[in-house]
Amino acid sequence: MHKELILLTNYFPYYKGEEYLEEEINYLAEEFDHITVIPTMVSPSMQLTRTVPGSATVLDLPFPQGLKNKAVNFLKTAPHIMLNRSRLKGIGQNAGSLNPYKWMYNLYFEARTDAIYYDLVHSGLLPENDKDTQLYLYSYWFYITANLGTKLKYEYYGDTSIPLISRGHGYDVNDYIKPFSFLPMRKGMLSRVDTLYPVSDTSSQYLQKKFPKYADKIETRRLGVGKGDFQVSERNPMLIVSCSTIRQLKRLDVIIDALAQLNEAGYVFKWVHIGDGPDTEKIKARAAEKLNADEYEFIGRLPNQEVRQWYHDHNPSLFVNTSESEGVPVSVMEAMANAIPVVASDVGGTAEIVKPEYNGLLIGADLSVDDTASAIEDFIQMSDEQYLHYAEGAYQSWKDLSDSETLYTSFAQALVERGQDCK
Repeated sequence: MHKELILLTNYFPYYKGEEYLEEEINYLAEEFDHITVIPTMVSPSMQLTRTVPGSATVLDLPFPQGLKNKAVNFLKTAPHIMLNRSRLKGIGQNAGSLNPYKWMYNLYFEARTDAIYYDLVHSGLLPENDKDTQLYLYSYWFYITANLGTKLKYEYYGDTSIPLISRGHGYDVNDYIKPFSFLPMRKGMLSRVDTLYPVSDTSSQYLQKKFPKYADKIETRRLGVGKGDFQVSERNPMLIVSCSTIRQLKRLDVIIDALAQLNEAGYVFKWVHIGDGPDTEKIKARAAEKLNADEYEFIGRLPNQEVRQWYHDHNPSLFVNTSESEGVPVSVMEAMANAIPVVASDVGGTAEIVKPEYNGLLIGADLSVDDTASAIEDFIQMSDEQYLHYAEGAYQSWKDLSDSETLYTSFAQALVERGQDCK
């Protein structure tokens, strides 16, 4: 039986983001005969930036998601939904109230999914589903891609023997950080996916409690990172690193303000940030205002493998993450794989891998600048023996919790098993 995996992504392998699929897809390729990758947010100007295995095909279809594109697609598809009584009923049930924000968000969500679905169906490029093929649907996000997956399974293929699974990360499952603690079409998607795999126990437990009817469909499956590199920083000078997109959610302003306090206290350090984003110029201006020019550097976005190489070449002393929301942050796992202790905000599933007195320190979700500065100061002041303890703990945590070979092999094999004997 030919095993065909349809992998639904936002951008991968175009543009940037979803870096962790760069490694995972290789393990998937070992278990499946062919993979069809369908990126759902690609504009014609975006370039292919990642390689895929030889057994994978990327559907080169534009699905631009700029504001103008979204508006046009909404006007094209929303009227058809509004004339469909059963779909309107579903939108209402998933809204759970007469709150107009929730109704409109659900309608927008359904309309955006429909626009992608119709273009995809009309392309004629979807894999065939015949007696010699077992199809699998894998959505990387519990958002538009998962909703699209339900339409492919139940409407296009009309085949309930096709396993449909979805990962859940941060923004796509943590509704409590959204207005009215709301994300669209949760119950509808949970009723139609076979399994939702959040990347953290925190998210899994939250969703199981909120949606008890579907609790047995929710199971934690962590992301992972590749081979570790044990080398202990000499902390001379103290090299502090962070790695993320530069946007409000990541709260890089907290790092800057904390380092400004340490500067005033006379500490010597260098902070390097890896990544870019919509708030880059704003954050650079803040750093220029509060720190000396030799105390910080922005090196922009690096491909995943180059980040790991940078850690190897520069041997950072401390990794800092001050995000307001996380699943289980892979950036933290990557730091630990290189024996770098961590200071991180206690949000999402971060506390599942950052253990005080072992591999790092947690700061409160309120992101106090004083607490952040104090945590960084602890790592500057601690003895070499204490620091070695944290570095060893970080590396061991990667081996125990985040080794991609163990995690991704198990995940790919479990997905294959779902489709065995279905035909």
